[in-house]
Formats: sequence, C-alpha cells, structure tokens
Amino acid sequence: MKRFTGNNICKEECTGPILKVSILFILFLTLSAFVSGNIVLEKEVIELGEPTKISITKNYQGMTSSQVSITVPQMHEPENIRGFDEEGNLECVYREIWGKEIVCQVPDDIPENYSATIIYETPSVSTIKNEYLSFEHQKRILVPTEEYSLEVILPEGSGIISRDDLEPFSPEDAVTGSEGRRIFVRWDMDDVSLGETRDFVVRYQDLEVIGNIFPIDTTTLVILLVLLISLGISVYFKFKKKEDTISSILPLLKEDEKEVLLNIIEKEGECEQRNLVKELDYSKAKISRLVKDLEERNLIKKIKEGRKNRLVLKKEVGNIEKRN
Repeated sequence: MKRFTGNNICKEECTGPILKVSILFILFLTLSAFVSGNIVLEKEVIELGEPTKISITKNYQGMTSSQVSITVPQMHEPENIRGFDEEGNLECVYREIWGKEIVCQVPDDIPENYSATIIYETPSVSTIKNEYLSFEHQKRILVPTEEYSLEVILPEGSGIISRDDLEPFSPEDAVTGSEGRRIFVRWDMDDVSLGETRDFVVRYQDLEVIGNIFPIDTTTLVILLVLLISLGISVYFKFKKKEDTISSILPLLKEDEKEVLLNIIEKEGECEQRNLVKELDYSKAKISRLVKDLEERNLIKKIKEGRKNRLVLKKEVGNIEKRN
C-alpha cells in the first residue's frame, strides 16, 4: 500500500495550481508589454480613508494599443470607476479574466505622446495593528516604464507614526509633506525594470485630540477657541503675502518643476507650452506632466488657444534671484 504524507499531498495537489498561476502571470506580462507600448511615467495617487480613492495616470510614448488598462489589487473592490484624457471621458469596464483589471477604450486618433487617467474607489484597505494602522501596497511593473511615482495621502486627522521600534514607511527614500490638512508620503523612482516588484508600507495613527489634553467644559472650550482664532488671524495677516508667492514655494519643488516655472517667469509670466519642449530639452510627455503638476499646485494656468497651450502664472513671483 502506498503511503501519503503531508509533503506528498502538497507536492501532487499544489504544484499544478502554482505552475498554472506562474504560466498565466508570465503570459500576462508578455501580452501587456506587447500591446501597451512604452510608459514614460506612471503616477499613482492613493487617498486613504473610507472609501479609499485611487488615481492612476499613465503617460505613453509611441502607443499602438486601442486600450489603456490598470491592474487592480486582489483586496480592492472597485466602485465609481471613470477614466479620462485631455479630450474628455473614456469608456471603461471592470473585468476579471487573468486577474482584476480596469480597461478603458482610447480614441482612434491619439497623439504620439498620450496620457490617460483612471480613477476608482474601494473600501478602506488599511490594516489595524497594535495602536496604529498600516497601509501595504505591492507594485508589479508589467510594461516597459521609465518612471513610477506613488503618492499615499493619509486620512484627515492622521499622522505618520513616531516610534523607535517601527519604521514609519518603507522604502525609506520617500518624500513627505502636507496637502492642506492631509499628510502625504511619495516615492519617485526612475530605475524600475520590467517584471520588477516593489513593496511599499506606510504606518500611521490618529492624532491626539484636544479633549485628551484639556478639560472638556464649555468655559475652557470658548477660551481656547478665542485664543486659537486670534492667533490664527494674527499669523494669517502677518505671513499671507509672503507665503502666497512663487518665491516661497520654489524651494519645495523638484528641480524639473523649478526649471519650468523659472522659464515662464523669465518670459514675463506667460509662454507657449511647446516652447518649453525646445528650450528645456524635455520630452512632450514630461512637459505635459510637469505642467499638470504645477496646475494642481495652483501655480500656473493652462489656456487652450486652438492647438496651442498658453501657460500663465497664477501667483505673484516675489523675490527671486535671476539665473546666470
């Protein structure tokens, strides 16, 4: 009589499914690389909360496919799906064939450098740990990609943990900052390779509320509110003019964003977008991405004039030293 051990059973029952999954993944990887073309930049923004909002923008160069698609993590349940490009909305569908994905049809006549964005929502994807929350994200590079950017925005009222026994985020080479009242962690990578897998983690917690520090009674709250309002008004009028200029924001920008902004400043506050491609020696796709980022920061405004885009500063320049 033949005896079966636990290891024997696993080898015979598990090897088949594992092999099939591996073959399917390799096939999907090959097909994705073939139909999508080269991605100059993939920018992923994840706004944590209930629900969690995901926005993925892909800038293509030499794209030949009639579709733009994104892979959806298994734990996500996509809702309120929509896609769009510079011309308007795209028709998108959610399907589960080789895995979860969202596919959007692109127009027949697309430019050589094409950009599209897909947005969806899903129930909270953070995990509750011991006195903190953890967000974990795995990214597989399925098509040739020059740059990949991931920005994780924490829920309002949350902050990155500060503990000696835990790293607040991983990988460690991230940029942190604030967008209004929400903190973000961002990774910008230009050394990704086809088939590579990157793991990202952000650990955060709810910030302490005032009620844990001060007695909760009407008199104390009124006094505290009056003091805070008075202090806020004083600080606002003292620093508003200084902080609301391009010179105060410039040190916070990346070098390529600075180059674009300084070029517009040197042209007395406005210029055509196509001239930036010539003068800065950047690709059209990169200039489009930088212009979009500066628009989102409310620093410039893009005005369409026929087939041209005119860029105009939206804030006062302030005191900036001229370049040599």
